[in-house]
Amino acid sequence: LGPDGRVYVSDRGKIPLASFAADGTFFSAVGAFGKESGQFQQPTGIDVGPDNTIYAVDKILNRVHMFQVKK
Repeated sequence: LGPDGRVYVSDRGKIPLASFAADGTFFSAVGAFGKESGQFQQPTGIDVGPDNTIYAVDKILNRVHMFQVKK
């Protein structure tokens, strides 16, 4: 749960990172599948900072991605 009330999830099967409103309405998605910057092989962990920066861990690529989310 982000400071803006959105629910953030990571998904290996569809959209790597997605956010939803509290009522379950899809809001936005970031990231893609691949090996380049901003891309994932296996997103496994996610956290959202107080400034709405998303921090996401990729288990296969052994790296942390940062995405700035617009309010």
